Amino acid sequence: LARLSGVRYGRDAVVGQETAAAAAFTLSRCGAWTSGSGNYLLMQALRRDMEAIEAEGEDARPRQVLDAERISSMAGSWWLAAVAMSNLQLEVAAGTPEDWAQRAPEALFAAISDAEGAAPRARSLWALHALGKASEKEELAKQFLQDLESMEVSSFTWDTWQLLRELQPLAEEKEDCPFSTKWKDDLAASAKAESDAFLMSPRKDELLTALKELPKSEDPELGSIVGPFCLPAIWRGRNIAVDIDFHHCLVSRVLRRQQWAKVAPELEVKEISLADWDKEASSTHRAHLLQQILGDDDGGDAADDAEAA
Repeated sequence: LARLSGVRYGRDAVVGQETAAAAAFTLSRCGAWTSGSGNYLLMQALRRDMEAIEAEGEDARPRQVLDAERISSMAGSWWLAAVAMSNLQLEVAAGTPEDWAQRAPEALFAAISDAEGAAPRARSLWALHALGKASEKEELAKQFLQDLESMEVSSFTWDTWQLLRELQPLAEEKEDCPFSTKWKDDLAASAKAESDAFLMSPRKDELLTALKELPKSEDPELGSIVGPFCLPAIWRGRNIAVDIDFHHCLVSRVLRRQQWAKVAPELEVKEISLADWDKEASSTHRAHLLQQILGDDDGGDAADDAEAA
């Protein structure tokens, strides 16, 4: 997906706005916001939103776009989370023309302000933090957390728990925090589910095969839960861990990577993207990635020798 080129969409909406926004979220999660033309999809959503606004009020003018509609709170939460994973600033994520793109903060923050349901609220709250906008929108962030705390836990789905886990280190120091009280057991279950998904997947076997090509050293812990997160491999003797994003979590590492110093201050956590891991489908390539992280002097030679053999 990240290597796609020339992706084009028509101007007219062919699916509902929530579906389009969720699809853009998926593209962004796979590192394909730019290659999959997520910016164009967002720009069209902003254009339709503006057309709908201009068709309302005392000075209303006829709609120029027949499918114009305000961005819904559900779609807004998907769009914000998608932009957060694109590594772009919210003001430029929609590309050109700039007048549409610069409307993104105003339009999307307005859309999520009346978010309902656990998942849209958790997704919006995660996006605010991932975008670095939680302080700017402090009242909105507080409202989302209060709304979530007031909801029945039975209404929370797996994706809500995953999103809340990503936020857990940011909030659990506060007194009577739901992360360490009423949500504690379900968050722990969600972390175990992520660990189990890795340990039962073929990705664990890929990691084990790559480890066999490394010079003999300490065997790492696999699939350990550290705080609210799962780490595929930890070398305790070296205080080094590898976080390989095998997509067992709904969102990318954009917020998680900022929290390792707090969650695991004793560990130096190195990240490997799925794209890098799968760049070459060979254990030698993957062993070389691990060797670079572990920093053994003979790592490059060992990988080269294995490849030559």
